[in-house]
Amino acid sequence: MKNFNDDYYAGFDIGTDSVGYAVADTDYNLCKFKGNAMWGVDLFEESNSAAERRTLRSARRRGLRKRNRIEWLQMLFDEEISKVDNAFFQRLKESCLYLDDKSSNVPYAVFADGNYTDKEFHTDYPTIYHLRKELIKSSQPHDIRLVYLALHHIIKHRGHFLFDNMGSDFESESSFEALFDDLKLYLKEEYEIEFECNDSLRFSEILKDKTLKKTAKSSESYKLFGYSKRNNPYETALIDLMCGRKVKFSDMFGDKLFDSEEVNGITFESGYDDNENTYRDLLQEKFEPIEKAKAVYDWAILADILNGEKYNGKKYISFAKVKTYEEHSSDLKMLKKFVKERCKPLYDEIFRITKDKLDNYTAYCGKYKENGKNGVIIYRPDVDPQDKFCKYLKKKFEKLDKTGYEEMFDKIENGTFMPKIVVKDNGVIPMQVNRSELKAILKNASTYLEFLNNKDENGISVSDKIVKIFEFRIPYYVGPLNNVKCNMVTTCARTWYTNSQS
Repeated sequence: MKNFNDDYYAGFDIGTDSVGYAVADTDYNLCKFKGNAMWGVDLFEESNSAAERRTLRSARRRGLRKRNRIEWLQMLFDEEISKVDNAFFQRLKESCLYLDDKSSNVPYAVFADGNYTDKEFHTDYPTIYHLRKELIKSSQPHDIRLVYLALHHIIKHRGHFLFDNMGSDFESESSFEALFDDLKLYLKEEYEIEFECNDSLRFSEILKDKTLKKTAKSSESYKLFGYSKRNNPYETALIDLMCGRKVKFSDMFGDKLFDSEEVNGITFESGYDDNENTYRDLLQEKFEPIEKAKAVYDWAILADILNGEKYNGKKYISFAKVKTYEEHSSDLKMLKKFVKERCKPLYDEIFRITKDKLDNYTAYCGKYKENGKNGVIIYRPDVDPQDKFCKYLKKKFEKLDKTGYEEMFDKIENGTFMPKIVVKDNGVIPMQVNRSELKAILKNASTYLEFLNNKDENGISVSDKIVKIFEFRIPYYVGPLNNVKCNMVTTCARTWYTNSQS
């Protein structure tokens, strides 16, 4: 530039990881400085959000608070359990260690009595839900350690707190109506959409029905609402989501710009939790009705999980899980019988062999034995193991005679064959469901464990404190807390009890 007093233009192209610039005179000719054209670009590292660090930090805090709850429970049980077994908590603490690393030379993790060890315990209670079920049904005296283990499991896995204002009867039609009405009201007030269903009871039954395929669920639901995909793309997209189908944002909102996004579609069936923040950032205010539709979808999943026998007019999660365990066992026997009868050469491949990309029963159950040692197989988090296993069986048995096993193949076709207790759908269980089970166990246990009825100077019993420990949570907007040690059991229980009486 010969004369800096002359007029000139400076242009900038500012990006996330670069800044481009150019200097031109009033005739838009590129200027020069010391013989060099005055244009270029500066590159730098793109800034990263703290989302990943925040996720890890939140996980650490949840883990810490979970450990705190367990410690508070142990404090309440410590004196009484010490009278029976003074090494009980130590064995639990060291249960993850090899025998050589334990402080005592005892090969058991829970029970080490002369006539009752872990072997007898697991025979009596194949899963923790068998124990919880028995303690709910029976008021007969049980070992205090059994009561502790059941309470330990409930407090450790207490469920989410998304429905603070709802009762514990989540599988009821009234709870569905509450969630569905919330969605309808929002659509009417914010978008002036009349999201009315001719038969909401039938709609709830369709959502719960696992024998129906997703497309069939959607088709039947469209009829109840009187919608068509051509005339009601947004409304039908919401219905598809509640039925477990995948929906493209471009189809839902009528905007093809969404197709250029890295995440351009959504489904509640898989990957929702991992991408929730991405959905929020992308959709902004459009995300809220999707969130409310997710609550309806979760209700249907929960209603299916709670598909167990009723006891005293209530459905308990442990009863449903025991039923699932028994169904898995029955299905396994049927499958082994079929394989031995119709395709015996495939027995080892289905039940014993372990190798990559083989979705057999060994991979599905996640355990195998090789050279006398037990091993564990972990599925990718984005994979539905049951779906993979059912597809594997369908392919293997495609050309075989299915006579006499029609029921088994119907379940394989629907993807409901050999259900498991520990599944990703457990994440939809609200804390109210577990709380009702906690109270039922404490009610029975209080008849033979007198210390549960002991009250402190504030009139709060040990049972009340346990319930308060279960209910206590730090609001999400509270930041990091200090590490000052105090009797949190008493403090938290007193706070909650006082608030509940006011």
